[in-house]
Amino acid sequence: MTEKEFNKLSKFQQRQYIAMDVLDSIVSRVFNVNTGSYIMIHDPDNRYESIKENPKVPCHVCAMGGLLISTCRITNDLTYSEANSNLWELKSGRYKKFDKIFGPEHLFIIENYFEGKRTMVSQGVPYTRKHKLYMKHSSYIHSYVTAYPDSKDRLVAIMYNIIANNGTFDPKKEIDSWKA
Repeated sequence: MTEKEFNKLSKFQQRQYIAMDVLDSIVSRVFNVNTGSYIMIHDPDNRYESIKENPKVPCHVCAMGGLLISTCRITNDLTYSEANSNLWELKSGRYKKFDKIFGPEHLFIIENYFEGKRTMVSQGVPYTRKHKLYMKHSSYIHSYVTAYPDSKDRLVAIMYNIIANNGTFDPKKEIDSWKA
């Protein structure tokens, strides 16, 4: 899909498309999924700087890192070294698209479910709001981690959840359905 075609999709369709790309990257072993890893690539010679030109460079990712790499494959020519830094949290021009697609609160929730604990990720969410969001989700996060103890399985489940819920990660809906 071209960037122009991607931009014509709704925000929710864009999220679904990105989630499918993350799943494809996991299945094709481009992404090695690990908690706490963000984006780690072994490239001491900077041979693979451009994400768009080198979309299948193997790397270790967490939920946020996988979503960012998959977004960058479509929306811009971000480099791996830029993606590996925390510059995106500063909301510079190249990262606004990523933030606009997912939103800081949505990313915060996704990352907390993936990591299985409270994280401070997501610059755009005030600390008190992060605390309230985490407290609202804490028992569900525990249930999710119990159901998907392997980080790779958990990221796969998160991506399927985003696809199944029309672009919105809705773990409560999934967990509540287990009780029915």
